[in-house]
Formats: sequence, C-alpha cells, structure tokens
Amino acid sequence: MERTWIYRDDLGKDYGPYSREELERYAREGRVSHQGTVREGEGPWLAPEAAGLDLPPVQDPPVGAAAHPALDSAEAVRRAKADIRTSPHQRVIYILLGVLLPFFGGIAGINNLIVGRTSNGVIQLTLGIVAILSGILGGIFFFPICLAIPLWLGVLVWSIVEACTNTLDGEGRVMQ
Repeated sequence: MERTWIYRDDLGKDYGPYSREELERYAREGRVSHQGTVREGEGPWLAPEAAGLDLPPVQDPPVGAAAHPALDSAEAVRRAKADIRTSPHQRVIYILLGVLLPFFGGIAGINNLIVGRTSNGVIQLTLGIVAILSGILGGIFFFPICLAIPLWLGVLVWSIVEACTNTLDGEGRVMQ
C-alpha cells in the first residue's frame, strides 16, 4: 500500500500521506469535505469528486438538529480565528481619549497605553508632561514657553492624527 495521497481541508490544513484505499474509506465515512482538495504525490490539487472519491451527499440538517460535527468544528475554528484578530478595545474610546485629553488637558498617549501601544504612549505622555512643565516654567522664564507651545502643538497633532487613523491595538488586532 503506497501512501501518496494528501488531503487539504477547507481551512488549508494538510493531512496524510494516505493510501488510495484509506482516502476512499475516509471519504465514505464523511471525513473528507466537499470543499477540501486532494492530490497524489506532487500532482495538481483536485476536488475530491474530480479525483474519483465517492463522498456522501451534502444534506441539510433537520430543523432543530445540529449540523455535521466536522462542519461545526470547521466553522468554530473560523470564528475563533476571527475572534483572535478582534481587539477587546473600543475604537471610539481610543479616538476620544486621543483627541480630548491632549486638547483639553495637554496629556497625550493615554489612549495608546490603554490599547497596548506602549512605546507611542510613553513617548507622547513624556512629551506632554515636558510641554506642561515648560509651560509652567514659562511663567518664570521666557525660554520654556517658547519650547512648550510648539511641543504641545506637535504632540496634539500627532495624537489626533494617530487616534483618527490607527485601527489596530498593540497586538495587531483590529479594534471594535
């Protein structure tokens, strides 16, 4: 029994190698999906039916009954992968914190710290604090106010642009 057949399920995972007899048995048992593909050796990927496999017909489950367990698990894997890519953080909150805090309080970067973008958050927060301290010292000395205003404006613009254009959290997941 030569094992040269590979089965790739509809999620792209390869199984095998199998002998032709094993693959035919798995197909009869419903373990080969209609959406999957098979190939022999280094040959082209084929639909199971095109490779001559006898798959059971696709049947709709009765009303109130669960679908085929293999299909349910495949759908569960798809949903789990989609959930992994979705951030638990709300983008609206991220935008509001990134616009309102720097504009009214002079403190930027809190929004980035909350969503896990720590390097940008720490830099913005540090520059915002330096701008505030320079502004306070500007009441005593003239030079710090010359530093405070452009620094605060730069951090403000950076924070607003980043908050409005960034859609990912610190782990690369899309915010809701």
